[in-house]
Amino acid sequence: MGASEVAILLQALLRDDAEQERLDQLSDSVVEQWQSITRQVAIDDEQRLILKLVFQEGNNVAKAARLLDKPVHNVRRPMQRALQHIREVFEANAINLEIL
Repeated sequence: MGASEVAILLQALLRDDAEQERLDQLSDSVVEQWQSITRQVAIDDEQRLILKLVFQEGNNVAKAARLLDKPVHNVRRPMQRALQHIREVFEANAINLEIL
């Protein structure tokens, strides 16, 4: 799986509404692997929103905290847990995140 495919998968993970459109760009084997991974990734709505604010919209953690009206540590910690969980799932599925 190449860097562009991993990038598409990460974007699809953060954008539920565009997931099918992104998946249509990938091969069948990659789609099957992605569907298996998404069943394994269990991040809650708050974590998903934090990841979207930081990684998709380009906000830093402090700005995301302000937008969510939360202390920075109440944004940073859930973000770290979500990223660690995603990394563990990707590593278990032999997807190299270092290629991004």
